[in-house]
Amino acid sequence: MVGKIHFSADISIERLSEMDKEDLLNFSCGEDDKENQLNSFFHSDKLFRCDKHHLCSVYVVRRISTSSLLAVFTLANDSIGLLSQEDKKDLQEEVCGHVAEDYNEIWNQQTSFPAINICHLGVSNQFQSLGIGTIIIQMILKIFTKYDASGCQFVTVDSLNNSQTNNFYQKWFF
Repeated sequence: MVGKIHFSADISIERLSEMDKEDLLNFSCGEDDKENQLNSFFHSDKLFRCDKHHLCSVYVVRRISTSSLLAVFTLANDSIGLLSQEDKKDLQEEVCGHVAEDYNEIWNQQTSFPAINICHLGVSNQFQSLGIGTIIIQMILKIFTKYDASGCQFVTVDSLNNSQTNNFYQKWFF
């Protein structure tokens, strides 16, 4: 059994490369998802084509000391579009107090809001429940909301409908 992994100098997060193909074929993040959709995506050439054609950016998380593939995740630009005044009012109520006072006037005029989407996130079976997914979410939130890596007002997720995944994202208020 693997102990709690503390993200340190022993962990790397890098863009997907051709050298990752073999490790991805052996990667499994669980049997819970419907027809193993997530595993199938990670095992297919679709992952590499999506990265190549900029549908999403693919990242691999490795433990440097063992070269173990711990997780794979993809990110893409997104936006939240509001179709009605009712939608806008609901969003305003949800984020009330989180919009800077000097930005309120501009924010209230927006009809869409830039976001980053976590399209796929899979942690290897043998490393689940060790905090790796949490570290990935924390890193994404910091990079896109704190460090201004791009204009990003929200983070969205695409999730397979299973209880473990839903519980994980609900802890992060998604």
